[in-house]
Amino acid sequence: FMSLSLVPTPIFRVLGLVLGFGAASALLIALTLTPILFRLLPAPKPWQAGLSGRVQGGLTAFLSRSVRLTNRRPKAVVLVFLLLGAASVWGLTRLTIETDFVRRMPVDHPLRTGQKFMQEHFAGSTTIDVYIDAPAPDGLLEPKLFAAVAAFSDAIVELDEVARVTSLVDLMRSIHREIQAGTEPGRVLPDSRAALAQYLLLFEMSGGSDLDRLVDFNRQSMRLTLHLPQDAFRRTRAVGARVEAMAAQHLAGQAEVEATGLIYLTGQFLDEIIAGQRRGLVFALLAIAIMMVIGLGSLRVGLWSMIANVLPLLVLGGYLGLCWDEVDSDVIAIGMIAIGIGVDDTIHFLMRFKIESERGQSVEQALEQTFHFAGRGIVITSVILVLGFAPFALADYLSTRIMGTLLPLTLMVALAADLYLVPAMIKLGAMRFRPPRSA
Repeated sequence: FMSLSLVPTPIFRVLGLVLGFGAASALLIALTLTPILFRLLPAPKPWQAGLSGRVQGGLTAFLSRSVRLTNRRPKAVVLVFLLLGAASVWGLTRLTIETDFVRRMPVDHPLRTGQKFMQEHFAGSTTIDVYIDAPAPDGLLEPKLFAAVAAFSDAIVELDEVARVTSLVDLMRSIHREIQAGTEPGRVLPDSRAALAQYLLLFEMSGGSDLDRLVDFNRQSMRLTLHLPQDAFRRTRAVGARVEAMAAQHLAGQAEVEATGLIYLTGQFLDEIIAGQRRGLVFALLAIAIMMVIGLGSLRVGLWSMIANVLPLLVLGGYLGLCWDEVDSDVIAIGMIAIGIGVDDTIHFLMRFKIESERGQSVEQALEQTFHFAGRGIVITSVILVLGFAPFALADYLSTRIMGTLLPLTLMVALAADLYLVPAMIKLGAMRFRPPRSA
């Protein structure tokens, strides 16, 4: 959970600190207050009586079938998980991460209905401002540079992601078309510095206003406004980066070009957030791998056990890549939370198997005992966690709703990996513990 603090946003940092503190507090309570309560409370009733007995009976039957399957057909079990992992990797290559705050709202939310209206009736509600700076005052009045800017503007309009471009070029074309009758509409421009200056003066003298929105007083810097028909932040950032690359081709060093704008800059920041989430995920995996090696006392077993911990994340990514057109960037945090919760089951299973193995039992007997004791707790805790997160699925806000859908899905995959993949790998010899040396 502390790995969430590596994400460069206040909400994730606070969430990581709160969850980390909560987990540490739960550990402290479990090791101190819980034993005290056990001493004060009366002895519990037999756990196989009444309704509890029927539930435990069904759970015992399920665990018995599971251990028989992994003992008899370990290769088939591993093959199934290999195929699942391969399909997940393929889906992961199709994963597209995007952030669109409006799409996080329900379909009938005013923000989404307003966005739909803007997209249907206007060129685009999202804009990117592209500033072109000439090397000297009045530099934009140089016909060659201005023609290059016009060609650059026309090339931008041809992009599928851009609905319209407004700039000083449009104004000059409009005036030139009115003055020079018979020229090609919207294409011909003045071919001299004096003509460009006179058109600007004519516009101002005829009552034209807001010229400063298009070009500065020194005629050295002008602005192109790109209208985009979508509000996706990272796509907007990608469009701006592409436009900057196009400027290097069309202007060839004649002027400096820089893209900016609220959504564009936010998209750049979101790239940093996603990079921080990835760093947090890698940190969580490395930290867990180290703790597994130390806790299990075996480098081999600790590293092999990480397969069961990484697989749920692969399945989550594969499912999103295959079934979702675009994945919201907040989904990455689901993986960071899921691995922190799901690793508990792997630890419980392998620690119990280690205890049973050190008693000198065969692999089959040790697995049966592990399923009987640790398997029971693993299933119960997983079901409780799924039921605990399930109410979030009723939320209208996407980032909250995925806590009740994608997180339980990941936890159930983790449970399946611990109950089937881990014992199958043990049966095939990938994870074994050496018996303790006699004194």
